[in-house]
Amino acid sequence: VMPTVLALLGIEAPQRVEGARLVPLLAGQPLARGPIFCEATQPPSRAVETGPWPNALKPKCVRIGCYKYVRAPYLEVEQLFDLESDPRERTNLIESSPDVAARELPALRAALDRWQAAAHPLPSPFRRQHADAVRKRLGELGYAEGSEDH
Repeated sequence: VMPTVLALLGIEAPQRVEGARLVPLLAGQPLARGPIFCEATQPPSRAVETGPWPNALKPKCVRIGCYKYVRAPYLEVEQLFDLESDPRERTNLIESSPDVAARELPALRAALDRWQAAAHPLPSPFRRQHADAVRKRLGELGYAEGSEDH
């Protein structure tokens, strides 16, 4: 959101800022964007202390176009999905379509490797005394199953 608001106000965004300028979408144009990255995190008290940060072995993924590549080091698992034909991510193309995997994996792996080498994320904080409030808020947002508010 921040890059979009700054662009609308005519203010240059700081060099290191996450997010995308969504101004083209507001004008009805398609959004040109690069790879999308994500990773799983967990509180530092439970994280595996390996590598440059506590979540080094947690799953990470990159999406470029319709392809999503998932790497879960602690499980020694790699997955590749075509989100256009398989939005529920049920068919791992590494197993079912080796030709597609051979064509798409090198660029996806390289992008994830570059991102991971440049990343210095912090583990997500967790304070047990806030658990009920967080659970309630997540339920209000529709993210928690079994919430009275959902």
